[in-house]
Amino acid sequence: MANADQTKFGPSPTIPRRLPLKTPSSRWSAPASLLTRVILVFNCVTSANTNDALQKAQEYEAPRLAAHQDAIYLNSRLFARVKAVYEQRASLHLNPESLRLVEYDYQQFVKGGR
Repeated sequence: MANADQTKFGPSPTIPRRLPLKTPSSRWSAPASLLTRVILVFNCVTSANTNDALQKAQEYEAPRLAAHQDAIYLNSRLFARVKAVYEQRASLHLNPESLRLVEYDYQQFVKGGR
């Protein structure tokens, strides 16, 4: 899993350098999206058809996935980047999809403990 502290931070508050926006086409092409896709598929499989082996795998991975999510959403430097873009969203002339993604990402950080 990627370490959230190793993220490279750009000096300017522009969208590409401050917040890696997701679009329908790019959302699934980022390296971290492989983990997202695996989690989604695994959760679907274990919800529809479970057995002792799958339950053990869930019990083993759950704390690791929670720690990974915490490392992202509780990262002060990363939140500062997200917040900077969120606070400037009106002046960035974003299309509706990008605006919604900025607002969504900010809300996720706030709900995640920021």
